[in-house]
Amino acid sequence: MYSITVSVLPVGQGSMNLIEVYETEMFRRELVGLTMIDCGSARSRPCKNTSLSEYERAAVKYAAERMKQRFKQGDGLYLDNLIFTHRDSDHWVLFDNLWGELFGEDYSLVEGNPDEQTGVRWLDVDENCFENYYTSQSGQNSTYEYQVFYNTPYSLGRSCEIEGKIIYRNEEELSKLSFRNKWYGGVFQAGWGTAGLSMKAYIPEKEENLLKVKLVRSQDRFIIHGIFRGEDQHWDVMEDPQSEDGIRQLIVTFAMELLGEEKDFKGLEDIGDFLQDKFVPKSREEIEMIIESGVQINDVIGCTYVGGYADADYGKKGYLTGVGKMLQRAHIASRSGVVELDRDRQIPITDKVILLVLERLEVEALQSIKVEDGAEIKLDILKNGTSGVSVLINTEDEDVQRFFFPGDATAHTFYGMILDLRYQLFSNAVWTAPHHGSIRTISGKAEGEEVEMLPWLLDTTEPSAMVVSAGFKNRHGHPNFSFMECMDAYFQNRKKGIEKHGIYYSLNDDKHGDWHYTIIRYPVYTSIQTDDGIDFVYQNHRFTINGSSKAYKYSKIIQSTYNYAIGIPKREKVRDTGDGQLSDGKRTAQKEEIPSDRLFLPGNRKAF
Repeated sequence: MYSITVSVLPVGQGSMNLIEVYETEMFRRELVGLTMIDCGSARSRPCKNTSLSEYERAAVKYAAERMKQRFKQGDGLYLDNLIFTHRDSDHWVLFDNLWGELFGEDYSLVEGNPDEQTGVRWLDVDENCFENYYTSQSGQNSTYEYQVFYNTPYSLGRSCEIEGKIIYRNEEELSKLSFRNKWYGGVFQAGWGTAGLSMKAYIPEKEENLLKVKLVRSQDRFIIHGIFRGEDQHWDVMEDPQSEDGIRQLIVTFAMELLGEEKDFKGLEDIGDFLQDKFVPKSREEIEMIIESGVQINDVIGCTYVGGYADADYGKKGYLTGVGKMLQRAHIASRSGVVELDRDRQIPITDKVILLVLERLEVEALQSIKVEDGAEIKLDILKNGTSGVSVLINTEDEDVQRFFFPGDATAHTFYGMILDLRYQLFSNAVWTAPHHGSIRTISGKAEGEEVEMLPWLLDTTEPSAMVVSAGFKNRHGHPNFSFMECMDAYFQNRKKGIEKHGIYYSLNDDKHGDWHYTIIRYPVYTSIQTDDGIDFVYQNHRFTINGSSKAYKYSKIIQSTYNYAIGIPKREKVRDTGDGQLSDGKRTAQKEEIPSDRLFLPGNRKAF
């Protein structure tokens, strides 16, 4: 007999879901199948496990322990299926951390397709710095790459990132250094190789004290010219270095001059130390040797599936982006490679249970759905609206509890499913909240209709529970107040009698609202809850179906705690309404109304 557990793991502003399949007989209970849907948090790039927050590490450790259990079945798999609903980093960036937890912080992915060999290895430098080694071979071309990333926690009051890279393409060496402020844009970039040298530094928004610089190689000399504090400056002609080491030293010297303490750039003085001490030359042979000495991880995932905007795999210049490189590594680790999600695909979970892909809008179809007359479809809608949307169903008994995974689906995605009546397939399901509880991307109504889409969906599909995966005081304001208000309006007359629990949400619908929590008695759950009115806890929400049971059993695991000392109201400020309704606390005024977007498709088909 099978038992299935669906876990919504707490990863802050991100998503990680596990589907665990257990075979039970008498006193025996074995994990025979494991499927992961998304594995990401609010980061732009991978990092070491030691740099993760406490609750992120707890989620990664939970998933890794289940992967170890799955591996004991003896077929070499740690995951049967790995599914990325789309390509945003908060849905994939913890991918490497899983293998770091399984095999140690020093690991590699190597030996895949005979035509493509790929390896990655991470090495500790300190808590703010890590190194990455990578190699790929295809036909007559080969690339050996060494990267180091450094994150400084105090620069300009924000976290800043430095990247150093050495790349060997065949026999040609290309090197790059860059400093970036994640919030304000780039500050300093430099690159050199056999083709010559280039350097630029420019003023990000709101940082008027930084200079604009350009360094170029002429036939017999370097020329530097720029602007500093509004006054034109011209640097004297510098001696032309004749060696690669000389070029690197010139760049280091200039960067220290540009970013040093003497120029009153508080918190940036450590950048010079990084450039000089931590980014050291590596030969092609050294990179190759380091990679080959690591642990081999290949063919340990049954199949990897990916949805979302496929163009996100490449940058403007045609180079692989972070998600593109991750999918390359996933290809090596997967027996069936990486497969694009497509509508109606059936992903087997057990002999009776499947994960059915209900929708994965093509870009052309998405662009035919207009939010406003004449309005362009923005990039964030392209990325989110093309999410793969799936439902976990029992093919032999339609009354068995279903689970619905919409990823970051938008109103466009749902509208497509409404037109084709596919919403009927996720009726009476446990939902993971679309787009972490964003009201902006799921708001809208059909042309000529008065009912808003989200309330209509709730009333029509009758979800049995809603789980919101969002981070503490996240910068997006998820879950938005109006989204939670819709949940309250739907659930307050249904599904009562649930054990009291706390939920945490924004008091606004934009990025600038205050935050609040309240006590409810219906099945809406947030990643952050409070059990005692004082501490916030990140929780793993678990739903279990035993055998042919029609209903789920809910349980939770506390992952970590935030004390009220960082701004959480004390117990006496908790408002228990007594009737299960949402307490709005001191809701802040909205800066703008929720858009009453009118969705329509060419033709006369009506959604409602």
